[in-house]
Amino acid sequence: MKGQVTGVRTAYTFTNGVYHYGFVGASQNSEPFYGGFSYYGGTHIGSHKGTVQFVPEIGAEFYMMLFGMGLSINTHAITPRAGVSLVNKYQIQAGYSLPLRNEATFHGFTLSIVINAFEHFPW
Repeated sequence: MKGQVTGVRTAYTFTNGVYHYGFVGASQNSEPFYGGFSYYGGTHIGSHKGTVQFVPEIGAEFYMMLFGMGLSINTHAITPRAGVSLVNKYQIQAGYSLPLRNEATFHGFTLSIVINAFEHFPW
């Protein structure tokens, strides 16, 4: 699609004060500029009560200059968030996960560090 680039999305997420997850997935991004959007899908990988846990997630984000905000939904929670974004490639986001079920590991304050790797860069 013209004006769009597909890439790999990786992230580290800290949630509920105790849980650490890695994330890997695919993203569709506006070509990097001063503003744009992206949407993505993938899975968080972590552990809970001694077992490996996979948490599928989809999300959408908007960024303008150095500010970004987004919304994601996974099998545990809905998470609105906002943070710093460098042309949608590097992001630091804070949000609040609203649980969708009992004993959700995604709950409360959530912090994510994201790298969107795609081929077209402005530098």
